Amino acid sequence: MSVGCEPVPEGSLYFWCYRQGLRGVDQRDLVDAVIKSGRSLRPKDLQNHANGWYRSDLYMRPREDSVWHVRTAGVPRTPGYLTAYGEYPPSPYDLGEINNRWVPCNKDNKPMIKWGKGCMTMADAKGMLGQVFLAENNRGMGQVIIDVDGDHDGLDEELIGFMYRFFDRTRADYKLEYHEAYSPAEGKVVRIPVSYHLTFLTDRVIPTMHFPSAHVDIVGNKENSLRYFKTKRWNGLQPMWMNDAIWAEIMEFVKRRETNG
Repeated sequence: MSVGCEPVPEGSLYFWCYRQGLRGVDQRDLVDAVIKSGRSLRPKDLQNHANGWYRSDLYMRPREDSVWHVRTAGVPRTPGYLTAYGEYPPSPYDLGEINNRWVPCNKDNKPMIKWGKGCMTMADAKGMLGQVFLAENNRGMGQVIIDVDGDHDGLDEELIGFMYRFFDRTRADYKLEYHEAYSPAEGKVVRIPVSYHLTFLTDRVIPTMHFPSAHVDIVGNKENSLRYFKTKRWNGLQPMWMNDAIWAEIMEFVKRRETNG
């Protein structure tokens, strides 16, 4: 339940908005209080309120008071390949992007903070002394990530060939390691990345899942789940929306690999 705003200050609203977010003040109540005071809010003030609200709800509030925990209790616990995409519950969050989701990593690509208790903005993470790489906590985010490990335990040509159909359709962050294979769709031999993350937008709450026989991991948004970028390159595309058909296609592949070994 939203609590009342603290008095609107005469000075900067930026950090005041963040503090109201931490306290659990609803954004509508915050906007109403500022308008009544005769002042106006900038987009970055509203984003900073969202930063505080997300941080509080994901990491600081008691479980029974957290919108995220209360509204995500119905996530199916069956293996992902037995759950249709539409069976996952809708996300309760609609405040926009979570900026405080970044984790600074050292030269060995190890996290430098206790990220399960809260993360940082990208600027703050990059500014930490000794930071070399970045990781991203997907908890609460409006995205689901398909981690394709085509070079795990040797070269998995079946997986590489199957997942390539999505590589040029949505955001992919990939290692500079390739496998050459004939593409029927392109009618020629192509160089296919063997290990990458496929990012899809989602308005659902999806748990993290591991499918070792398929060499596929699902980095979900229900719990704390890091994805590491290290030296990966971006393919330049924006993420597309996940849908029933894409989820079913990927899960059918995973099911066959997991059940047949």
